[in-house]
Amino acid sequence: MRGLHVWIMVFFGWLFAFYNIERLLGPTNLVPGIYLVAPLSALPWIILPRPHLSIPWLIVLPIPIVVSLRLWLEYPISGASLPATIMEIGCVGLTAVLARQVGQNLEGLRRSAVTALLDHGRDRSRPFAECQEEIDREIRRARTFRRDLSVLAIAVGDETIGVSFDRFTQEVQRDTVRKYAMVRIAELLSAEMKASDIITRSDGHFVTALPETSRAGATRLIEKLKRSAREKLGLELTVGLSVFPEEETTFVKLLERAEDDMGNSRPDTPAHARGLVRPAAPVRGRAGRSLAG
Repeated sequence: MRGLHVWIMVFFGWLFAFYNIERLLGPTNLVPGIYLVAPLSALPWIILPRPHLSIPWLIVLPIPIVVSLRLWLEYPISGASLPATIMEIGCVGLTAVLARQVGQNLEGLRRSAVTALLDHGRDRSRPFAECQEEIDREIRRARTFRRDLSVLAIAVGDETIGVSFDRFTQEVQRDTVRKYAMVRIAELLSAEMKASDIITRSDGHFVTALPETSRAGATRLIEKLKRSAREKLGLELTVGLSVFPEEETTFVKLLERAEDDMGNSRPDTPAHARGLVRPAAPVRGRAGRSLAG
């Protein structure tokens, strides 16, 4: 947060000096349009800070912009006007560099806020990679003791995220709102599902394993989750279901079927090709959840 404050102060301090440059240095023969071009060069870096151009590029890119502006307004470039041309290039470049720093710090603040929500919410979901071994054990237990097990793939329907986007802020706003919606859905799943159910976050959606749950039980849970999300959060859930052993007998196939059924799988490749599913590791003892049949 301190870094953001510093860069904002430096950025606005520079803008104040830039717009008073002729008062501070005397007549400089700068192109009038430069006072519009310089702040416009800052907007993309503050609003969309994700493009990662190095600082040298930000210094080089203003050269064709300033040269084109001078040619268009019929201002000379070289000779006695060369110092003014160099000053304009430096002003535009410095404005873009400072805006880049402000934008990156704003992005860091936004990510920290989302991370804080994920870490401190009433959320017992875990990353998919941490839980796959546990899900594999549950499937082996279900196979050994001939018990039911269901796998759900759960996502938020994008059409229910009712935010107005403009062309500059669309990506940042959509990403932030989607992450916040994921936090609220994680809290909902944690509250509505049993302590023995395994809840994981994977590739922008949730994958859950429901031990001792038949298709009928999973279907009732799906309707309950959809109703709760609609009434409490105003969100529509897209849920896919697969059932062991009547549909598939391996986790890879159960996950693929559930994601296909969800109808909202963004990647077109199957789960194992995307690296979502890895070969099961040797079973090791893990404190916490009981695996007794």
